[in-house]
Amino acid sequence: TGAGRRDIILGALVEQPAQPVRFASLIDRFSHVYSVGQTGTGKSSLFREMVRQDMEQGRGVAVIDPHGDLIESILEVVPAERLEDVVLFDPSDTEYPCGLNMLEFQAERERDLIVQEIIVIFQKLFPAEFVGPVFEHNMRNALLTLMADQAHPGTLVEIPRLFTDEIFAKRYVTRLADPIVKDFWLRERNRISLEDQGETLQYIVSKLGRFIEDRLMRD
Repeated sequence: TGAGRRDIILGALVEQPAQPVRFASLIDRFSHVYSVGQTGTGKSSLFREMVRQDMEQGRGVAVIDPHGDLIESILEVVPAERLEDVVLFDPSDTEYPCGLNMLEFQAERERDLIVQEIIVIFQKLFPAEFVGPVFEHNMRNALLTLMADQAHPGTLVEIPRLFTDEIFAKRYVTRLADPIVKDFWLRERNRISLEDQGETLQYIVSKLGRFIEDRLMRD
């Protein structure tokens, strides 16, 4: 009968050993995965197990968790041999802030990309009329200058000092290999009156205030 057939099928499913489910290769991991489900159906557990397995196999893995619950769960399953490899960046940690220098880079091809991404951030933070061509021009040259010393790049906090402290600025300008950026400091700015230079400085510093005046953000 139909009912009997279902019983047989269910019995066969119960008796079969569990089949492991995995990605066929590391190449498959480079594709996006979209996990959808109601609360409590195992989405976080799935990702936690993926991370745990990656750590056990010696792979590098990064987890971005806006809420923090998944991170806490992952920290409980870190293999003992990988404990020293873990870097926990918690922006809300005021006692032990983890510094994040946005101007650090590993390869030359990353430099312009980083500068453009930082400018895009400011374009999203402020209306278009407040981050026009003048801001972008000065900001781009300042960022590229602070990144001239790859081993010891400057930070966003030092941008105002770059425009006001000639001795400090010279440390980076002398390392510049880009003739266009070097010309910005040696010729272009010298052609601008001190009054206009002051207005430009205020124009830039006013956008950086939330980064350098807030102690937590500055750290």
